[in-house]
Amino acid sequence: MRPSNNNVTPEPPLAYDCSALALVIERSAKLSVRKLQMNVRRNGCAFIFISRLLSTCSILQVTANAKHNQWLCSPKMVSCDLTGQFAYGMDCLVTQMTGWPNRMFAAEIIMNPSAGNARWKKDLPALLALLKSHFAPLRVNRTQQPGDAQIVTEKLLKAYHDHLDELQLIVIGGDGTLHDVVNGLQRRGHPEVAIGYVPTGTGDDFARAQQIPLDPKKAAAALVTAMPRPVRIGVANSAKYGTQYFINNFGIGMDAQIVYQTNHSLHKGTLNALKLGQFAYGASILKALRVQKGFAATWQAAGHPEAHAANAYLNVFTNHPFLGGGIRLFPDAMDQRERLSLVQVRREKLGTLLQVAVAILSGRSVHRAIHHFEADQFDFVTKATVPIQMDGEEYTTPIAVTLRQTTQMFLLPTNK
Repeated sequence: MRPSNNNVTPEPPLAYDCSALALVIERSAKLSVRKLQMNVRRNGCAFIFISRLLSTCSILQVTANAKHNQWLCSPKMVSCDLTGQFAYGMDCLVTQMTGWPNRMFAAEIIMNPSAGNARWKKDLPALLALLKSHFAPLRVNRTQQPGDAQIVTEKLLKAYHDHLDELQLIVIGGDGTLHDVVNGLQRRGHPEVAIGYVPTGTGDDFARAQQIPLDPKKAAAALVTAMPRPVRIGVANSAKYGTQYFINNFGIGMDAQIVYQTNHSLHKGTLNALKLGQFAYGASILKALRVQKGFAATWQAAGHPEAHAANAYLNVFTNHPFLGGGIRLFPDAMDQRERLSLVQVRREKLGTLLQVAVAILSGRSVHRAIHHFEADQFDFVTKATVPIQMDGEEYTTPIAVTLRQTTQMFLLPTNK
């Protein structure tokens, strides 16, 4: 097994499907015409003149974006990424020509008021008011328990099935809420539906990884000019849990033990109340160090020989470097998003494990006991009984799981 190599960046394919390009123009036209029609009703402007001008600009905008974009997935997703950039470009043009506000579209909010132990609950009315000034009408779907967000997402897909291009999702909640929404979209076969995200959770690692502001008000304001972008997310297939999708990481062993200790601790609620939730996971590390034992496991990366470990300890399959509220698993030099990463530490003497903990908490994440691998696919098997965490949600072994990546669209800040 060779460590990751970030010196080689694959060239994106430059061949474009004409049917995909036609779909881009069609979807973009719908978005722009809908915005113009709404503002014509409000302002009585010369709709025909502007729409013709936009039609001319549309081809130029699509062509320009096609030359400079990098595609991570299928023509369907290429179409969605072009549509997002093109729609944004035409929105800006309309705004400059008319002075009308940007992105006055309807939006479906999926909101978890209890995220992060409800630390942002008092701020939610102000957040909704801010979003209402840019998205109209605004419909709010509140969740009450884990899994609700996935159910709401699936219901919305059904309600919008004949006009899916009009579905704008905005999630207000933590990584767990976002995890549920992504699973709802992916399981129904609609990764092209872009998700806007306002983080109000404990760890908010997805927002951190995608440079979404961690302050909810700033994140909500950033949605006004955000653009749809494809993001690599993980897929875990197992007979025990079926097919599940993870936005951050899938961990077996020490990191899952930290999640368990944090979720069942008293200090999590206290730190969240003080809006210091990012420190909740770090506060659980020492207890997890005492509790977690080494265990036997077998794993294999695609194209490499099978590996055995009698003392597996920390095994994190991740889409990006962050875990548990900003804990960095590997340095920027190893940060690539094209393939799934595995960060692995085997059971060592307590002194060595403390050194590893210090290296990770300091942000360096470099130590002889920390191993980092990259692959398109991993297989992992253990018969031991140890905790599993997926985006902060708790599961357990034994398990035989295959892990890989796929793509989901998100609304991301334009300065990303």
